[in-house]
Amino acid sequence: MELTQVNNSELNNILSNFDVNPSKFSYEKINTGYINDSYFISIDDQKKYVLQKINTNVFKNINAIWGWITMSIGSGLLIPMLLRWYWSRMNGWGFSIGTMAGMISAIAFKAIAPVGVTEYTMFMVSSGASLLGTIVGTLLTEPTDEETLQNFYIKTRPFGTWGKFKNNLDKKQQMAIEAENKRDIFSTFIAVPWQVTLFLFMMSLMFKTWTTALILGGICGILTIILYFSWYKHLSTNE
Repeated sequence: MELTQVNNSELNNILSNFDVNPSKFSYEKINTGYINDSYFISIDDQKKYVLQKINTNVFKNINAIWGWITMSIGSGLLIPMLLRWYWSRMNGWGFSIGTMAGMISAIAFKAIAPVGVTEYTMFMVSSGASLLGTIVGTLLTEPTDEETLQNFYIKTRPFGTWGKFKNNLDKKQQMAIEAENKRDIFSTFIAVPWQVTLFLFMMSLMFKTWTTALILGGICGILTIILYFSWYKHLSTNE
């Protein structure tokens, strides 16, 4: 690839935001692709980067893209992922149809929704369609055989509508499962902030905000210790 030597102040300003000293660089426009303006950047003939400029005619802003992916597309998968643990009647067809219904509704709603619609509205539409698709898809198809469900319950010990499968076990097993479920409930309230703290800790390292990273690292460490004793330590003993 033949690169053109330039002295471009705009590219200098952009590259400086990424902790790059653009004292000598070369670039070439990448002509493949239809959404973004893309450039191949070479710094001192060693480091190489791909720089993209968002096409604002397609994507108005990054937050809107991320919000649509997480609150709309993501919610189409959320409902089937949750229901499979709590609803013993749910089957593979219900999961598949619910997921597809949520994602298709997210794409369709994005295409016809008025400007300024909130992410919470997108979430409700997509999750509602996913819930309906999961229920209808499950009830209109054959249930999973009970032997498979019993084995699944023994291995995973979920909450929800699994009472008859639990009652098939002896009293000692039932008491062990009840104790595990109580630990899981407690650990859930620790695991959620642990995940958030871990994510923010990694972001702090990336942005080199060392004080914040130190605080978040300490919190994450404390939560990790709690999770070890309340959840992880018991995994190997749950037979």
